[in-house]
Amino acid sequence: MYYAPAKDSSFGFSIVLDPPIFIDLSGGSGSTDTASGSGTMDFDGADPPDAEVDYEIDIEVVDDNASITVPFGLVEGCFEVVMTTSESVDDETPFEIEIHFWIHPIFGLIRVDLIPGFEAIELAGLPS
Repeated sequence: MYYAPAKDSSFGFSIVLDPPIFIDLSGGSGSTDTASGSGTMDFDGADPPDAEVDYEIDIEVVDDNASITVPFGLVEGCFEVVMTTSESVDDETPFEIEIHFWIHPIFGLIRVDLIPGFEAIELAGLPS
């Protein structure tokens, strides 16, 4: 799979979460779940990472037959998942971010709006 930034950005960001987040799609539209843990955030490739993060996440499958157009083309039959995260970085006041995912049962990850309107990746092509 080939992914491309959805917007031009020089923003470098990574986050490592422990435990990793598991999204259960088997319940279909309307199903919900929660997750929590800790990890590290890095904004510039620094070693060690820039910050420690604690998170709590509410996960909802809002649609189990969504369609979305990405550089690869129109992809139908996706799960649309919304995760509302409450994150506390370096024990500061928690903040919330809403992250949107479109996941296809065959192709996998189609699009992620990590920070809606600012940072996203989307499917650009398949290996030949």
